[in-house]
Amino acid sequence: MPIRQLSAQSNLVQAEYFINNDPGTGLGTPVSIVPGNHLQDVNFQVNTASLPTGIHYLYLRVKDANGVWSHAGQWIFARPFAGAPVLPALPAAENIVQAEYFINNDPGIGLATQIPVVSALNLQDINITVNTEPLPTGIHYLYLRVRTANGLWSHAGQWIFARPFAGAPILPAQPVATSVSKAEYYIDNDPGLGLGKPVVLPPSQVQLADWLIDVNVTGLSTGGHFLYLRTQDANGVWSHLGKWDFGVTAAAAAPAININSLLNKPQFCAADSLYLSFDASGQYNAGNIFQVQLSDANGSFANPVQMFAVSGTTSSILGMRLPSQVPDGTGYKVRVLSTNPSVTGQASSQTLSIRNRPYLGPDTLAAIVCLGEIVNLNPLYNTTGLTAQWNTSNTVTAPQGIYQLIATNSFGCKDTAVATVGQEINLWSGASDNNWHNPANWSRNRVPGEKTHVIVNTATNSPVISQADAQAASIQIRNNRNIQLSNNRKLTITAKCTTLPTQ
Repeated sequence: MPIRQLSAQSNLVQAEYFINNDPGTGLGTPVSIVPGNHLQDVNFQVNTASLPTGIHYLYLRVKDANGVWSHAGQWIFARPFAGAPVLPALPAAENIVQAEYFINNDPGIGLATQIPVVSALNLQDINITVNTEPLPTGIHYLYLRVRTANGLWSHAGQWIFARPFAGAPILPAQPVATSVSKAEYYIDNDPGLGLGKPVVLPPSQVQLADWLIDVNVTGLSTGGHFLYLRTQDANGVWSHLGKWDFGVTAAAAAPAININSLLNKPQFCAADSLYLSFDASGQYNAGNIFQVQLSDANGSFANPVQMFAVSGTTSSILGMRLPSQVPDGTGYKVRVLSTNPSVTGQASSQTLSIRNRPYLGPDTLAAIVCLGEIVNLNPLYNTTGLTAQWNTSNTVTAPQGIYQLIATNSFGCKDTAVATVGQEINLWSGASDNNWHNPANWSRNRVPGEKTHVIVNTATNSPVISQADAQAASIQIRNNRNIQLSNNRKLTITAKCTTLPTQ
């Protein structure tokens, strides 16, 4: 087996700190260090003169001789002020009351092989017997985890072992990563798996990087709190908890509604799908309706557009369509309102860039009178300033058929229309009365014209032409039906087709 030579750790040559907001690597406040392959007991002064009273975060990072920066270490501190919030004490240690193990595949929390334990603050030198009889020869992974009296499970410890076999051991392949399907957060107290505040996620993501969420802090007391976040994969397995501490300097009253996450993208087109999650703090009553509104292009809600409404009383993830036509803009925002009680939610901290979608108009019938005639498709729709793409190269002399047009504007937003080249057939129904000129009596809901092939095949209210003259490309009267003319009106047949429609 070839042996790979390990390279020595590069010297650390630069360090810097920043407070609260990252100015960018290399742009923080320099910290004087002596180059070496590690740093220990480095003292430096932090300038807090310009900071307001309250809770702040200090970050420190270093760069090695290869120009590679480390992750930023984080510390929380407070600049003294009257009534300063004090971070809550860490929860008291809880006794361990349950333990379990599993091999290779996790059956789910609480469903593995149980290990008898005596309730204690820690477990040490516990002997367990692991049943390896069902295992094939080869390499395997043993996992062990414990649960405290307050119901919290630890991470699973992992050990590798081999069941003896002939030949060289081969490590089993690690499980294939599955996409993250759900995320939720809570503050201070765990409501239980799946019961936290929902966070909308992009689809089919194996991992999340630089994901922004807004956390609703209404109803929290002044002082220190803990934020927890966890995710669930497509197999239903929940991740470990991420944990962050933060401080509240002034309590905000509930109820309040906060959009905590938007499935944002660099640019939306009008009528695109939009997904958001919101956190509704406080009490909402039966019959309450949550409404989602869109601002104007400058973020103003003076004349909002309501996009979606749903009944409910708790935080949720919502999917909806943007309006089909909007002015181009990069400053759109959304907010959620409730009706019982009446609460106007905060506008989203993220803005949306929305571009208007071209509108070609409804699908159309380009009527030909007799079979074999052709049509010029180009004048059917106004595509000025758009990139037009038909599903045929023969747009000037198009024969009978169905044709699709896709029009794209300069922002890449599209609209689609369908033009049907064919004979217009209008069936008499007499559904309303016997008046030829009443659109409600015709299958196309319009009165026949000079290119319309008319078929009268019903005994209900035979058509009467009395209000005005009439015309049609052809007339077919079937099953001994009839057409009546009165008041000296005329019916003009305009076409001379050798073959009439058979419908």
